[in-house]
Amino acid sequence: MNPEPLDLPSVLRSRLDPGEAPQWTGAPDGATLASRTKPFVALGALAAVAMVGWVAQTVHAFAVHADNAGILALSLLFVGIPYIVFTALLLHAPYSARARAERTLYAITERRLILMQGIGEGGFDSVEPKSIGSVTIRRGDIYIHSAPDAPARIWKLSGLPDAGEVADRLRALAGLDATFNTKV
Repeated sequence: MNPEPLDLPSVLRSRLDPGEAPQWTGAPDGATLASRTKPFVALGALAAVAMVGWVAQTVHAFAVHADNAGILALSLLFVGIPYIVFTALLLHAPYSARARAERTLYAITERRLILMQGIGEGGFDSVEPKSIGSVTIRRGDIYIHSAPDAPARIWKLSGLPDAGEVADRLRALAGLDATFNTKV
């Protein structure tokens, strides 16, 4: 079965060895990764509500206790600004997840697995089949554990809509039994 030619980004083409062709390419689903940030957004919303109350109390304290304005200004500087930054980061989590998904590309060739995370920032990893010890799926993410005779590592392919198919391809590449996740 010949797969259809894939439209490969030039960044991936530049990483392939001569004669090496991808059998599968994919990227995380940005919506899936963004949906996993709901607890952070909920915490950020709660923090924003608390921040509004804290700012209101601080403004009221400025009006009532003008003689302690220096201490109140310092509290705003050392507590308020970090709190605002923390809240903004929590509320920004879904956008960060989508942006990370847009800069990530995975490829399986007949020789290896290629992980490009943070495209344009230099995040590149190549996993040889002999380095793969097991492949598991949790919540749509694929975890690849290194072989016992290789340095201990875990690679993660996040948010793939076709995680089961990709895991099967990885097991076949590494020569793992699909049922027991062991070398055949």
